Amino acid sequence: MVPRRGAARHPTRSVGALPASGRRDHGRGVPREAGGTLGEAMRHEDRDHERRRCGLCGKILRPDDSITVAEVGERCYRCFNEESADCLGIEFDNTPIAPITVTAVDGVQHRFEIRSMLVGTGHAMSAREVRNRDARGGYRFEILGDFQAEAQNLFKLLRERIRQGLSVRHVQRTEHGWQLTEAHRLSGVIDSDAESEGALPLLIVDGQTFTWDQIGRMLMTFEGFTLNATVEDTIEVVGGPLADCRLESQTPHDPAAVPAAVVRPGVSNRDAAKRQRTARSWPPSPGRLDALIEEATVDAYGESEQATAFLTMLDEYLALPFGATVLGEATVVEKIDLSADELIAICRRRGKRQKVRLVDLVLPVPRPKGAEWVAAYHRWSRRR
Repeated sequence: MVPRRGAARHPTRSVGALPASGRRDHGRGVPREAGGTLGEAMRHEDRDHERRRCGLCGKILRPDDSITVAEVGERCYRCFNEESADCLGIEFDNTPIAPITVTAVDGVQHRFEIRSMLVGTGHAMSAREVRNRDARGGYRFEILGDFQAEAQNLFKLLRERIRQGLSVRHVQRTEHGWQLTEAHRLSGVIDSDAESEGALPLLIVDGQTFTWDQIGRMLMTFEGFTLNATVEDTIEVVGGPLADCRLESQTPHDPAAVPAAVVRPGVSNRDAAKRQRTARSWPPSPGRLDALIEEATVDAYGESEQATAFLTMLDEYLALPFGATVLGEATVVEKIDLSADELIAICRRRGKRQKVRLVDLVLPVPRPKGAEWVAAYHRWSRRR
């Protein structure tokens, strides 16, 4: 059985038997046995004290590097992927990716292990920070691509996602303890707190684990302010059946009506998604960019007024701050300003501020809200 997309974040698990054939779960494209659902079959295991081996290749399995398949036995990720691909009749790029080290905005180096897994909705590739055995937390990143996506192509996207994630700091240690940075933005991964028996969450922020009590103390600095909280999936979808038109959003009131994903040998799910695509997301079409340029400059005369008009639009629509890349170096964009009739980005890297031309920025993936206005300014700027 191939676990669905959300299951890919638990490194040690038990799943149903690998079927030769089986019906697909509505909307997820997940093979299912007649005897039960994936949720009933899946459980998290922790058997550090045992020396376990993969039932196929004989590899000694670490506690965080194994999958238990019901009625089959334990598998390493590589063997699990090969068996699952064979059952589904698809080609899967199982090329191993070596660990990488990425330097964060504060100069600290973080080492990541990269893992691929064939799940019910595509090729999931994850990066988990390597930490001491008893250490909690650590950075985590994951993307989901086509079933037949090349591992190196996914890795390039994942590596950029890691760099962008490490280019922003949300918390800092002060004389008063941990506090939010000047951006006043808190973003992290929700985890379970074993000490509360699952009653309270932990939040992993900047790779550091915080209890709910610690988060509350940070927020008390802003007593009387308004808190806007958004919960999103950690996995970034870059391909596969969920790309462009996410299956779970097609029929929100009738999940059973969503057609099952069809996996055809030799056919890329990205190609299928393109045939079903109704709107172009990124990059915006030339027509869309021209419409934005017209909207921004309709009442502006001359390049000076038009540049000011774009600054007004970016102030209104572009979400700040966000991580970006300049000449291959990660930075944080804190503000957009105008200088000599040209828009510049006020960036911060390793505690130092610098000014960069907006057209020299490489936007992150995922892109910040309002990024299409940056693209529109680029197009307008090239015409000057």
